[in-house]
Amino acid sequence: MDQKDEPGEAYLCAYVVTDEKVPIAELREHLAAQLPDYMIPSYFVELEKLPLTPNGKVDRNALPAPQGRVQVARQYAAPRSKTEAVLATIWQDVLRIEQVGIQDNFFELGGDSIKAVQIAARLRGHQLHLAIRDLFRYPTILELSPHMQKLAHQINQGPVEGEVGLTPIQQRLLEGTVQLPHHYNQAVMLHRRTGFDEGILRRVFERIVAHHDALRMRYREEVQGIVQWNLGLTEASFGLDVIDLRSETTLDTRISAEADRLQRELHLEQGPLMRLGLMKTREGDHLMIVIHHLVVDGVSWRILFEDIQTGYEQAERGEEIRLPEKTDAFQTWSAALARYADSEAQLNEIDYWKRMEQTPFAALPVVDELGTGEAAGVVTFRLSRDETSQLLNQVGRAYNTEINDMLLTGLGLALQEWTGEERFMVDLEGHGREEIGEGVDVSRTVGWFTTMVPTLLDLGACEALSDCIKAVKEGLRSMPNKGLGYGVLKYLTAAEHKRELKFNLRPEICFNYLGQFDGDMTTDVFESSAYGTGRSIDPTRPSEYKLSMNGMVIGGELVFTCDYAADTYRREMVEGWMARYTAQLRRLIAHCIQQTHSEKTASDFSSSGLNTDEIENIYSMLEQID
Repeated sequence: MDQKDEPGEAYLCAYVVTDEKVPIAELREHLAAQLPDYMIPSYFVELEKLPLTPNGKVDRNALPAPQGRVQVARQYAAPRSKTEAVLATIWQDVLRIEQVGIQDNFFELGGDSIKAVQIAARLRGHQLHLAIRDLFRYPTILELSPHMQKLAHQINQGPVEGEVGLTPIQQRLLEGTVQLPHHYNQAVMLHRRTGFDEGILRRVFERIVAHHDALRMRYREEVQGIVQWNLGLTEASFGLDVIDLRSETTLDTRISAEADRLQRELHLEQGPLMRLGLMKTREGDHLMIVIHHLVVDGVSWRILFEDIQTGYEQAERGEEIRLPEKTDAFQTWSAALARYADSEAQLNEIDYWKRMEQTPFAALPVVDELGTGEAAGVVTFRLSRDETSQLLNQVGRAYNTEINDMLLTGLGLALQEWTGEERFMVDLEGHGREEIGEGVDVSRTVGWFTTMVPTLLDLGACEALSDCIKAVKEGLRSMPNKGLGYGVLKYLTAAEHKRELKFNLRPEICFNYLGQFDGDMTTDVFESSAYGTGRSIDPTRPSEYKLSMNGMVIGGELVFTCDYAADTYRREMVEGWMARYTAQLRRLIAHCIQQTHSEKTASDFSSSGLNTDEIENIYSMLEQID
């Protein structure tokens, strides 16, 4: 029965008559095996018999309100096995939640695809393998634990050397380059109030460079093109500059200048590809880490943060620095991807990408007259801690969505409001560590795995806000293997297999949500520094996009930056566009929080023949059943 509580919130209540006592937990588990979670009752009421009307039908008005022996949905359910206990502990650690029960939904707890990779990496320490796609299919520990597997093979823990094939994202950066792009980096600035020990810092990073093979890469131009080579241990190096700023009066200016200098001092052929700047100040030490983007990505930074903390604490205690076991090398991944490129699974994606290429989409507005004197700029907005918490932990329940579903719905709505158009193409960045059928595990491998995927936001058939959310969600779910294959087809698949794919999609906007960084950058060893890291990319390098959106959660707040070039937009135009985006996200949050029922969409069901309209018809019929 659908009921309402005193505040008017709707819930499902089950009335149960049995010949013998059955634990409520068993009833719930039985239903969970057959029904989607939104159809599992919040309450179970045991009765000696069902009240009947004179006509012999159930007297619904006589059914009691839930009291006494009931069980509320989502209340804590403890692990029942060693595997469930391991999963619960790791979820608590990665999601930074005090207690996780086996019926709690990963995505409702704030999980996302990047955190899924982190969970897979930590499970390796327990000799367990998690296929990332399984966590998306079975988002509770109760559902997921039967699908856990023992590690199938042991990975060689020795150093990797020799040539490494370029992956699609690397080729994308290097194609058409007149010279090697030495200044194309990623960087972070860490802070330690009590100061870093220089000797310990050197030992920690020597171990990290030995452990993570990709940090020893070099690149050279040859007749056949650019070659990627993994150096051995004796040839590897990194730079560490110690800069004493304790007497500096203009600290902001000096740190900014040092950061810009460090950003310019990487060299792809001669090395190093990583430089450290240890800046000593009266308020403690600030450690800048600059790594060339060809060998690092967002997931890699999370791995490195963990290893810096682990190694530093071990060295401080006088222990040998021992890092978690390596997963498969970037060299192994590159070779597997090359084999996958001409597989049947990959070639089956061609029709999808051909349809995408044939779909018209709107161009972003252009400006006829621009002011002069302004360089490329950045506009930033942030949501409050409360709004961010709602977006991460509550919004997804309304339509069984993930965080990117909502962020991209807001993006589409803001673009629609700005342009009056309905279809937009966005280059969506993904972590790229997808399953390709060879059992390759790169959950704890440092390297550049990112995918850049042309993604259609189609709001053409949307009348209500709920329609927009479902349209974007279903569009993302229809994309094969999270979009990994587009780059593989373009750069690795043999020409004779591509069947007239033109690869002519040129989105004018790039979108990247990096997840929750605040927890990863706050440890017992370091925290995030308030100082910036300078220019990570050569400022003379032309921008590929009119707008480039990058978001992450820092300090509990969702922060988005939009990079733009002065030859495209004025600052006030971009500020107006970002204000629209912020307003649309708040609108989506308010809408989803108000929904009293969880509503599934076509992609949530195993029957591939169902579409959104048919699902809507089913819901409509269910509402009419007495």
